[in-house]
Order: sequence, then C-alpha cells, then structure tokens
Amino acid sequence: MEQRYKKLSNYARDNGINYRTAWNYFNKGLINGAFKNEVGTILVPVVEKTTDNLIDNIKTLLANNQIVKSKEEIKNFINCI
Repeated sequence: MEQRYKKLSNYARDNGINYRTAWNYFNKGLINGAFKNEVGTILVPVVEKTTDNLIDNIKTLLANNQIVKSKEEIKNFINCI
C-alpha cells in the first residue's frame, strides 16, 4: 500500500491542536515521518493509531529531552500519535 500524507494544518485540525503547536512539534522532531517538500509544504504521514506508534513517539519525546509542562500537553501529544 502506498503511503499517504496530509498537510500539517489538517494534522493539527484532526488532532485538536493549534497549527502553531503542530509546527513546534514538527520543528522539534516530534512528528514521526513528517517532512517539508520542495515547495515548503509540511507533510505528515497518515498512520493508523497503534500501541507501537505511541511507544515510538514517547521514545522520540524522551530522546529529545523534551520537558512536558502539563497534563494537557501530555494529552495533546498522545492525541497527535
């Protein structure tokens, strides 16, 4: 099956977060597989939510030494997976 992608704005809308939050996540490397194409559009892979995705994203968060400031931030992060 061919990999599908969606724009960062759609990713933010689908996950109930502000575009700026999604953009910050992208810049910190917290969205697995996201990239900027040749015209500057940020694309995020469309993935099925699984336990493996959750574990991979938590590993990324810990590897980048990100500090989670609130329960709401944890919820947003988990919802982004």
